[in-house]
Amino acid sequence: MKKIFVLFYLLIFSNFLLAHSYVLVSKSNSKTDTLIIKTLNYSSSTADSFAIINIDYPQIVGLEINSVEAKVNLFLEDEFKQSIAWFDEVQSDTSIFEDFPYEMQYTFETGFQVEYNSKKILSIVMTHYQFTGGAHGNYFALGYNIEMKNGSVLKLKDIIKRIHSIFWLMSASRQYWKSMKQIP
Repeated sequence: MKKIFVLFYLLIFSNFLLAHSYVLVSKSNSKTDTLIIKTLNYSSSTADSFAIINIDYPQIVGLEINSVEAKVNLFLEDEFKQSIAWFDEVQSDTSIFEDFPYEMQYTFETGFQVEYNSKKILSIVMTHYQFTGGAHGNYFALGYNIEMKNGSVLKLKDIIKRIHSIFWLMSASRQYWKSMKQIP
């Protein structure tokens, strides 16, 4: 029973710390802190319409540092336009289906969703759907977290460092209670 109490206490305490730090950050950023994101489109199809591609991709507008804006926009465009290489590969193979009695149409659709938008961090999810025949299409999504001060793409290890102190606190609390012989 004591183990459950201690774990419950640690969970509540860590949630309190996270909520408190969120309130402090929220109060310090009381003015609007978002980026302007516009959607650009690339569409194409084969002459016989056996293959169609449609890509919507984000572009940042009005960032204070032009070089970072250009870097981020080039990165996003390159990432989203990877679908064109897949489309070109399928497009070259569509002639083999002309002899089939049913009409086959390949579809490539790429879009995005903004998950977090601030002048410090931008989180975008690329969503991709492709139908290349069969019972159903294929879906996948890729997330990108971009630090807007320099345009670098954050990796998981960059984000984890920021919450490492909470795990350290939980470990220290466990060691304290263990030394008090309250938990094994």
